[in-house]
Amino acid sequence: MTSKFSSIPMMLAATAAAFAPHAGRMPVWVLIWCAAAWGWGLLIWKQKTGWPPRWGLNLLAFAGFIGALASFGFAFDRTAGVTILSVMLSLKPLEARTYRDRMITVFLVYFLILSNLLFSNALPMFFYMLGSVALTTMLLVRIQDPEGKSGRHAALAGGTVLLALPVMALFFFLFPRIPGGIFRLTETTTARTGFTQEMSPGSVSRLVLSRDIAFRVELAQAQVPPGKRYWRGVVYSDFDGRNWQSLPQPPAALSPEPGVETVVQQIELEPHRQRWLFALDLPFDVSTAAVAHADYTFKAPEPIKERIRYRALSAMQRPARTPAPEEAARYLRIPAAGNPDARDLAARWQKESRSPAEIVERALAFFGRQEFVYSLTPPLLGDDPIDEFLFQSRKGFCEHYASAFAFLMRAAGLPSRIVGGYLGGETNPFGGYLIVRQSDAHAWAEVRLPERGWVRIDPTAVVAPERAEGGTEAAVPPEERMSRYPFSEMPLIGDAARNLLLGLDAANTFWNRRIMGYTAGAQRRLLSRLGLSADSWKEPAAAFCAALLLISAAGALLVLLPRPSLGKKPDSVQRSYLKLCAKLAKAGVVRRPDQGPCDLIEEVRRLRPDLALLVSPAIERYVRLRYGPGPTAAERSRFIDEVRRLSL
Repeated sequence: MTSKFSSIPMMLAATAAAFAPHAGRMPVWVLIWCAAAWGWGLLIWKQKTGWPPRWGLNLLAFAGFIGALASFGFAFDRTAGVTILSVMLSLKPLEARTYRDRMITVFLVYFLILSNLLFSNALPMFFYMLGSVALTTMLLVRIQDPEGKSGRHAALAGGTVLLALPVMALFFFLFPRIPGGIFRLTETTTARTGFTQEMSPGSVSRLVLSRDIAFRVELAQAQVPPGKRYWRGVVYSDFDGRNWQSLPQPPAALSPEPGVETVVQQIELEPHRQRWLFALDLPFDVSTAAVAHADYTFKAPEPIKERIRYRALSAMQRPARTPAPEEAARYLRIPAAGNPDARDLAARWQKESRSPAEIVERALAFFGRQEFVYSLTPPLLGDDPIDEFLFQSRKGFCEHYASAFAFLMRAAGLPSRIVGGYLGGETNPFGGYLIVRQSDAHAWAEVRLPERGWVRIDPTAVVAPERAEGGTEAAVPPEERMSRYPFSEMPLIGDAARNLLLGLDAANTFWNRRIMGYTAGAQRRLLSRLGLSADSWKEPAAAFCAALLLISAAGALLVLLPRPSLGKKPDSVQRSYLKLCAKLAKAGVVRRPDQGPCDLIEEVRRLRPDLALLVSPAIERYVRLRYGPGPTAAERSRFIDEVRRLSL
């Protein structure tokens, strides 16, 4: 097969590998388009169809360009750009007749691989891109040596990539860093939605269905046992009869009571498209830019669209602050009508209780005595959701219990509110930190009591005490546990899978902190540890050039130093010639080691003239194949077949 065909399969493989990570964000028709183009390329390789005309390719390229733009409403963004590149690149193997076209295809594949950094810079993507680069480099070698063996091409490509890794590391660690990093664009595409400004029945339970990570925490865990790891985020204060809203608040200065124990946390918050910062209840200070509010919540200036890391300080005891009258009134408001049974129950508690604390105790006892069920699949509620939940369904998730409790407290004359956040967290033994997932999402209530201030009340803990210690998986009914947590009934498989995922998370966390988090400040600290001045780039530049020369010299030595030869294996033509010589030896003509093919013909004519006419054409053909210009695959096959059929 000629060289213009031999590289097509590898070209298609390299293009498909570069395209694969983008497949999930492409329109379906683009996937079909690329598959059809690659199938056409395979038919060309098999020589079952010819090359398409140039005008036909131009027409396809124009149609693909317009179709890709139309798929995104003629708005050009990174996804639209990569889609256009993919559509155009899928057509390149169909015109790879010349060396120039094949080389252009290689560089376009490299560019498509690089475009993955626009969407992900995670550790698995780095290794995938490294493999894709190695495959494309193998294609580059194949284009230069179309008749060579694939194993040799793979070894050369792999060696080239390995030799490039030290140079890549040198550029990464010592080349001047761009302020803010070059990967800020990537993070905006990975944001996930968590808690929002509104909490309605079912909103938290929908979050719990996700295993996405909300944040990671480095925490002295002995200070805070699992049942007390309440991570505060958003406070909901306004109730319209069904939904709770978080209302804007003015900034406030926060500080702990003198002598109160404080807990320090290092939090790595994943992007969630909201402004809330999360910290252990009760936070009073964070190290990142944020606005503090009187309800002990913190808001970033802008929605969080990239991973951020900050230190938070939390007090383990609440100050008994007296709220302003207008603030207290806000936490007492309920709709004028609706949920009459819950209002009557709260009024009875208020009348029969001697203190506000007794009202709280009566409410918790009510949840404990009735047959309430903690469930991820509660029934839909009607026009009076509080009444229906408390007196009919009695089946709900944490937001149902927190909402009903806060409504009862307000109806009984006690200021109350709902806090949205997370409860618990999973220890990662490989990284020494806690992982708090969306599945740990939780809502609880707070009640304002005289002389005690705001007190955290979690009615869910009365109904499902397992939730605080064992998480959602331990608290839901057995039938839901089987359907949503299948590994819970297979401890060996579940533990192995969990440890594998925790190990991968620890590796990815190290990657994000040490590599993706390698900022200009981190580079200055590294230079200082190396004894180089970071105030001027003269010393770092000199060290950079010296290291680059050393790496280049080492690479040159590895390439140029002689290596012990094990003998070059003969190719298919040589092997057939040796078979021919073996047949001649059996016929009485033994080739000497110093005897070339032309001399061998003379030897045959001298010793076995009867075989000369039969053997001479084959040996002459071998000479042309071995020493002539550019033999084709068909000519090589013809010679091999001729020797195979030759009988002496």
